[in-house]
Amino acid sequence: MIANFINGFGLGVSVAAPVGPVTIVILRTALAQGNLCAMAVATGAVTVDAVYLGLAIWGASTFGLPPMVRVVVSLVGSAVLFRTALNTYRASSNAGELRSAVDSSGASTAMPRRLHPLLESYGTGLLVTSTNPVPVMLWASIGTALASTHASVPDLTVTYAGVLAGVWSWATFAANFWAFVRGKVSPRALRAVNLVCAAVLLFYCVRMLLGGLSIATGRA
Repeated sequence: MIANFINGFGLGVSVAAPVGPVTIVILRTALAQGNLCAMAVATGAVTVDAVYLGLAIWGASTFGLPPMVRVVVSLVGSAVLFRTALNTYRASSNAGELRSAVDSSGASTAMPRRLHPLLESYGTGLLVTSTNPVPVMLWASIGTALASTHASVPDLTVTYAGVLAGVWSWATFAANFWAFVRGKVSPRALRAVNLVCAAVLLFYCVRMLLGGLSIATGRA
């Protein structure tokens, strides 16, 4: 069972490590709001991952989504990413906000006075991940492969837990790393990071939109 957990953990880290929309949102949140809000974004994303992987393993094993549903998910996802990219770009031009983020970095590990920022960040993680069609297909294929290579339910359950632990561990490590680094980053560097994040998010937005349009026109 320990071997199953370790194998699942390694798989989870390898899936979470590549830079994607959720990674960019975690980075942006860590720099602007600190590690707790960034960890809340990561937890929201992992919540959706857990549902997708669980359904793939113990449900129908595949997500045979109708083409129209895939189109709608792609369009909604691209809209969410565009809004996030726009907000990130606007933040890059707000020198006061960036200066405040740097000046308040020493309190990044303190519990916020209100719970609302954490809930909002958790919701951001849920929204960005659930409106992205890529995790659906990714976890569907991984879940199907895991279900076919594990003979017993206990072994499969342990592997499932390991995968989620790996994803969450990597995401929270990234959140804390960028929150720690932000105190050593100048406002100009923060502005550059925000601009890069906005550009990457816009790239994913366009790619997701084109993917939805290709499905709608019968090319996928």
